[in-house]
Amino acid sequence: MTDKDAPQGRTSRRAHLAAWGAVALVALGSVLGTWTYFRPEGDAGLPLIGLLGAKILTVVLVFGGGALLSLVRGRATDGE
Repeated sequence: MTDKDAPQGRTSRRAHLAAWGAVALVALGSVLGTWTYFRPEGDAGLPLIGLLGAKILTVVLVFGGGALLSLVRGRATDGE
Protein backbone atom coordinates (compact mmCIF):
# COMPACT_ATOMS: atom_id res chain seq x y z
CA MET A 1 0.00 0.00 0.00
CA THR A 2 1.44 3.35 -0.99
CA ASP A 3 0.80 6.72 0.61
CA LYS A 4 -1.71 7.54 -2.13
CA ASP A 5 -3.72 4.39 -1.33
CA ALA A 6 -3.92 5.17 2.38
CA PRO A 7 -7.07 6.94 3.50
CA GLN A 8 -6.57 10.62 4.25
CA GLY A 9 -7.86 11.35 7.75
CA ARG A 10 -7.55 14.21 10.14
CA THR A 11 -4.46 14.32 12.29
CA SER A 12 -4.81 15.53 15.83
CA ARG A 13 -3.47 18.85 17.04
CA ARG A 14 -1.08 17.05 19.41
CA ALA A 15 0.44 15.13 16.51
CA HIS A 16 1.05 18.36 14.59
CA LEU A 17 2.57 19.96 17.66
CA ALA A 18 4.80 16.95 18.30
CA ALA A 19 5.92 16.90 14.66
CA TRP A 20 6.86 20.60 14.76
CA GLY A 21 8.62 20.03 18.08
CA ALA A 22 10.65 17.24 16.51
CA VAL A 23 11.57 19.49 13.59
CA ALA A 24 12.60 22.20 16.07
CA LEU A 25 14.83 19.70 17.94
CA VAL A 26 16.56 18.69 14.71
CA ALA A 27 16.99 22.34 13.69
CA LEU A 28 18.38 23.30 17.11
CA GLY A 29 20.79 20.36 17.00
CA SER A 30 21.91 21.37 13.52
CA VAL A 31 22.55 24.96 14.60
CA LEU A 32 24.47 23.78 17.67
CA GLY A 33 26.52 21.39 15.55
CA THR A 34 27.32 24.11 13.04
CA TRP A 35 28.38 26.44 15.85
CA THR A 36 30.69 23.83 17.40
CA TYR A 37 32.26 23.03 14.03
CA PHE A 38 32.70 26.59 12.75
CA ARG A 39 33.38 28.38 16.05
CA PRO A 40 36.06 31.09 15.98
CA GLU A 41 39.63 29.91 16.53
CA GLY A 42 40.38 32.40 19.30
CA ASP A 43 37.20 31.54 21.22
CA ALA A 44 38.45 30.36 24.59
CA GLY A 45 35.11 30.88 26.29
CA LEU A 46 34.29 27.17 26.33
CA PRO A 47 36.58 24.62 27.98
CA LEU A 48 37.17 21.29 26.29
CA ILE A 49 34.50 19.49 28.32
CA GLY A 50 31.97 22.16 27.31
CA LEU A 51 32.81 21.69 23.65
CA LEU A 52 32.55 17.92 23.95
CA GLY A 53 29.26 18.31 25.81
CA ALA A 54 27.94 20.56 23.02
CA LYS A 55 28.83 17.95 20.41
CA ILE A 56 27.15 15.19 22.41
CA LEU A 57 24.07 17.38 22.91
CA THR A 58 23.99 17.98 19.15
CA VAL A 59 23.85 14.26 18.43
CA VAL A 60 21.21 13.68 21.12
CA LEU A 61 18.99 16.50 19.80
CA VAL A 62 19.15 15.37 16.19
CA PHE A 63 18.59 11.68 16.95
CA GLY A 64 15.88 12.46 19.50
CA GLY A 65 14.05 14.73 17.08
CA GLY A 66 14.28 12.11 14.33
CA ALA A 67 12.97 9.40 16.64
CA LEU A 68 10.08 11.60 17.78
CA LEU A 69 9.22 12.46 14.18
CA SER A 70 9.27 8.77 13.25
CA LEU A 71 7.03 7.93 16.21
CA VAL A 72 4.51 10.62 15.29
CA ARG A 73 4.42 9.51 11.68
CA GLY A 74 4.05 5.86 12.68
CA ARG A 75 1.12 6.62 14.99
CA ALA A 76 -0.54 8.82 12.38
CA THR A 77 -0.42 6.06 9.76
CA ASP A 78 -1.51 3.33 12.20
CA GLY A 79 -4.59 5.23 13.31
CA GLU A 80 -5.92 5.80 9.81
